[in-house]
Amino acid sequence: SASYTYGSNGFVDPIYALIIAVSAVMTAPLGARFTKQVDSNTLRKILGYFLIAVAPLVPIKQILFSNKQEAETENAEETTQSEPQPALQSRLERIEKEGLFNSMMQINTIVLGATGTIAGFASGLLGIGGGTIVTPLLAMSTDMNQKEVLGTSLLAMIIPSFVGLMQHWKLGNV
Repeated sequence: SASYTYGSNGFVDPIYALIIAVSAVMTAPLGARFTKQVDSNTLRKILGYFLIAVAPLVPIKQILFSNKQEAETENAEETTQSEPQPALQSRLERIEKEGLFNSMMQINTIVLGATGTIAGFASGLLGIGGGTIVTPLLAMSTDMNQKEVLGTSLLAMIIPSFVGLMQHWKLGNV
């Protein structure tokens, strides 16, 4: 799978993915159960409104990633390493060196947990989550580069997607 490819190349943060996945697993069944409360036409409208609401994130994400890529290029020019380090290892070393570890981890855990909660519910309700919710929120709330965001998002939503599918199957929607 794509998450394996990203992970084998060092572009997945398993800690971030785990935090997102745990909270998403808890809310995906709730989203799936909520589909029994609304008719199909209303679900289509909810999906349409949601997509209109998140559409502006696409250009915003592009701007954010171009700014991040410029900063990464500048940092890469300043730092010369003989071997590239895995993304998670270099990020943790930088945070620890700057003395920000505890506060950064607390903030990231809250943001990632909220991201997973929203993505899980949306995944269960609308069949979406990773690309439309997790990817933009990771891009805006972390210092991950584009490949790390994609790999982490893909890994984080594997189990919640399956849990939502199983709930829909139990409800007779599949």
